[in-house]
Amino acid sequence: MSWLGRNDDQGRAEQAAVRAIEEQQVLHLTKRDSDFFVATMLNPSEPGEQLLKAAARYRDTIG
Repeated sequence: MSWLGRNDDQGRAEQAAVRAIEEQQVLHLTKRDSDFFVATMLNPSEPGEQLLKAAARYRDTIG
């Protein structure tokens, strides 16, 4: 029995399903993409005019 109380076939099928989902959720980046992502996260650009206006509208609406 698996940890969910299922028989071995169900447990193996469940494990295979979990692995398949996890594999699809992994983001594969090239070195260039990875470098760009890290640089952007470490040095974000200033918010643009539209984002600032949206933030102000949000604050006015939500409080």
